[in-house]
Amino acid sequence: MIKNIVFDFGGVILIHSTTVCEEALAETFEVSLPEATELWRRYATPLFTGDEDSKQFLGRVKDATGSTTDLATLSEKWIDGYVKRAQGVQNDVLALVEELTGSYGVYLLTNTIDVHDEYNAGRGLYDKFLQVYKSFEGGLRKPDERIYKKVFSEWDIKPEESVFIDDMPENVDGARRVGMAGILFTGNDLLKEALRELGVVVR
Repeated sequence: MIKNIVFDFGGVILIHSTTVCEEALAETFEVSLPEATELWRRYATPLFTGDEDSKQFLGRVKDATGSTTDLATLSEKWIDGYVKRAQGVQNDVLALVEELTGSYGVYLLTNTIDVHDEYNAGRGLYDKFLQVYKSFEGGLRKPDERIYKKVFSEWDIKPEESVFIDDMPENVDGARRVGMAGILFTGNDLLKEALRELGVVVR
């Protein structure tokens, strides 16, 4: 029986492309998207695990690109580039979260970084969840199996009683490998159908 429903954030609660960070980076440093994608691949992991903050990350990219723009300006452009791409919210999914709350434990498990977290926390979106795990605070990121096991312990939930919802197949697969049910998010109506198939009561 499903007792706990764990949501991803970006791409499930927020509306944005899967390359939102790379797009913002390309705009910040005035490079092509393929170049920004390679820079992101090379330098971003410590951001998500909290081993570096955004200023350290931007400093690395500044050195790699030879940018002459000062770090304060780059930081401002970096967050502005994210904000304008991540303002949209899946209101139907938030309504589902509110519907499920009370009957189920409803949680949030997100790969995120410091400046994105600051912006999104200020919007009050985290307040709708019983507990929130943020990768940059916890030191692990999806789809590392250890992140799912860590939240089982921290939230005192059982994998066989939990379902994880994410828009990235590799993250859903990671959850399934540790015993959770997994749903690949492709829209709210299909999400409701998948939850019903697991015995979750939704309108």
